[in-house]
Order: sequence, then C-alpha cells, then structure tokens
Amino acid sequence: MIRKLEELQQEIYNYELKINGEYFLDYSPKISFFKIGDYFDITYYGDGYDDNFQTKAKEFDYETNFAFCSLLDLLSEQSISEKIIKLSFEGPDQGANGTKSWNFDRLLNENTYFQI
Repeated sequence: MIRKLEELQQEIYNYELKINGEYFLDYSPKISFFKIGDYFDITYYGDGYDDNFQTKAKEFDYETNFAFCSLLDLLSEQSISEKIIKLSFEGPDQGANGTKSWNFDRLLNENTYFQI
C-alpha cells in the first residue's frame, strides 16, 4: 500500500507540472500519510470537487480535479479501505465564512466499506 500511495503522490505531482508548469509546495494538491502497524492515516490537501464521479480519474481527458478524484478511486478499492484508520481532508478556504464543500459521490457510490 505504501507503494500505491507514493505512486499516487508522484502522479499528482506530474499532473500539476503538466497543467501548471510547476508544483507549488504551499498550495498544490498533495497527500501525506503515515503507517501505524498494518494501518494508515492519510491526509489530503486540495480542492474537493468532482465533475464526473462515474469516470475514473486516470481516464480524464481534460483539466479537472485529478488529485482528489484519484485518491477517492484508490480509497474505493476494498483492499485499501480496510487498512485506513483515519482520513483527513483539508484545503484552501472557500466562501466568506471559510467553509469548503467536498463531493464524495465517487467513493459513496462504490461498495467499499471501512473496517475501523
């Protein structure tokens, strides 16, 4: 699972380079994680929108929220989700009161469950 998470972060990095020409450490999307025994604590930073939850992120052919959608695709794999003990989602504030919307339809429409 560590390999899959590292590969996902590299894919996010490469996508940002392709779209923006560079990766901005302060505000480009990213995942971080740490392992606790056989389990994982994962944090995502970025936007939380999903234009089309029925299309896998790797199949997108236009500029979209690749990072968030790719993470949700990964989390929808049962062998991954059963190893998660904590998920955190963070990102830049939106709106006057600092609220942020998150669209988890991509994950909620799968038959995935989290054991812990």
